Amino acid sequence: MRSGGGTLTLEEYENLSPDAFDDFRISNATTCTQGTLPTVGSGASPRPAVSTATCTAHDFKKSIRCDTNAYPDLKDDKHWNNWNRSVISQARSHDVSDVFNRNYVPLTIDGATLFKEKQSFVYSMFNRCVQTDSGKSIVRDHEENYDAQAVYRKLEHHAKTSTKAQLAKETLMPDLTTSKLDSSWRGTNEGL
Repeated sequence: MRSGGGTLTLEEYENLSPDAFDDFRISNATTCTQGTLPTVGSGASPRPAVSTATCTAHDFKKSIRCDTNAYPDLKDDKHWNNWNRSVISQARSHDVSDVFNRNYVPLTIDGATLFKEKQSFVYSMFNRCVQTDSGKSIVRDHEENYDAQAVYRKLEHHAKTSTKAQLAKETLMPDLTTSKLDSSWRGTNEGL
């Protein structure tokens, strides 16, 4: 393409200098806008119009199918472990697993811009999928900042330390400690 837009003719393309073509290829690789070729004979090369931070975030948005329906719903806190495992597995395939890492902090402007996009996507997933009363409250607490990393940290903390979680643990513990395997048991040790 010419710097003013439009397509080069075959003759203009053949007369294009290798340096001008290389400048076009390099600028197109580092920007998200369609690069423009300099006019034939000009020594000037185009400059990137978009920062790489914007480009990376744009590439992320284009690369995944933003479909929160791919994630399972959390309807009861007692299903936290299965839900969490499924969500993190799906998050890895969508390249948003950084949001679920409590220690992750982006180190560059590019990384921060990308992380903001990832958090926005994960927050929308939480908003749709988390259907427990306490979970909805946690999600609502962050509707102004879309801090999905904080939402996940609080959901995990609630699932592991809430009164309901403690009661469930106390109910299961006697079954686990008093179960005996005898000749009538037909299952596996893990299936107990």
